[in-house]
Amino acid sequence: MFRPVIQKTRILVSMAVINLLLVFWVFNSTVVEKSVNYDEKITASKKMKKALNALKSFVEESNMQVFKSIDPNLTGLIFKEESLIRSSNGNLADKQATLKPNFAGFMVDKLMEAGVEKGDTIAVCLTGSNPGANIALFSATNSLDVYPVIITSVSSSTWGATDPNFTWLDMESVLIDKGVFNYQSTLASLGGKGDCLKRIGNFGGTESRNLIKSSIKRNNIDFIPYFVERDSSNLLKSIEHRLNKYESYIPLNRYSAFINIGGGVSAIGIGGVSKLKNKPVFTPDEIIKKEMNPSVVKSFAENNVPVVSIIKVNKIIDGILPQGPTKKKIGKGVIYFTEKYNLLITWISTIISLSMILGIGVYSHKQVNDRLKSFNPDSTI
Repeated sequence: MFRPVIQKTRILVSMAVINLLLVFWVFNSTVVEKSVNYDEKITASKKMKKALNALKSFVEESNMQVFKSIDPNLTGLIFKEESLIRSSNGNLADKQATLKPNFAGFMVDKLMEAGVEKGDTIAVCLTGSNPGANIALFSATNSLDVYPVIITSVSSSTWGATDPNFTWLDMESVLIDKGVFNYQSTLASLGGKGDCLKRIGNFGGTESRNLIKSSIKRNNIDFIPYFVERDSSNLLKSIEHRLNKYESYIPLNRYSAFINIGGGVSAIGIGGVSKLKNKPVFTPDEIIKKEMNPSVVKSFAENNVPVVSIIKVNKIIDGILPQGPTKKKIGKGVIYFTEKYNLLITWISTIISLSMILGIGVYSHKQVNDRLKSFNPDSTI
């Protein structure tokens, strides 16, 4: 019985085997390419390593205790829970995740995603809650040659910079004294509830406020005045004070980005953490649609400035950087390299497969036509 080649079992099996081999070839033809701004990411990560080493040396020279149980990488920058300058409960794994040099490469990536370019000026709101993320930002801005205007809420959630004698402002001063960075906070507030560290249970209160004021004074940072009131008037005044400070440098709409690290209530408003926790980079329109409460971030969005917000760290680095204390060497990971299929091999495989299918199809069609032409119906009578 006549069958064209396209219907023959051995031909179909051969085609299937060839296509499987082509697929195998393509899947094993990946090429690794350096990511955009690879050099800047490496530079930032090396700068962060230098900063972490400088702070660790200071901790050791000062005979400060390092808590290995919560700080397995022995950075000296994770502190015990009990502290008078705590503002809220924190997440230990988040603090650990940022105290690694590659987090600076991640920050370079996020600044780039927001559209920040060399020579730009950015507005920054920090807290004492996550020294690692703060150092990573400083390292990234240094690598990208970006100028940050920095305002800090000094109090910290648990595990952050909660030592009254070694607050984030003290860390900034150490990094300047050791020649790692040449910029620091221009303005500081108490942080915590109402941005004036109102007492909530075991957090805040008069003694706590006095300790932070001492830190601000010894580091020669301008202080945002506060009024401990029952309503939110102090918060609104603090927001206004911050915006005025930023505008004293350049108009708000001329900043390339607003960077928030932590859950400072003046920076992101009441309820801001829940609205900004899902990702790190937002367009102005995305912020406006979230209907943020009065805050610095809302004002910048209304001035068409993109936002980078680092809050739920282990959530935003999932699949990008190791979580918790796990480390990789500088330059390792997807923020530095991307793996892609070799397009040349992909196209060659596609052409071979299509040519084979078309070729066999055309030949089979010709066979059928030739068979019809040679067919003599009278021969069957």
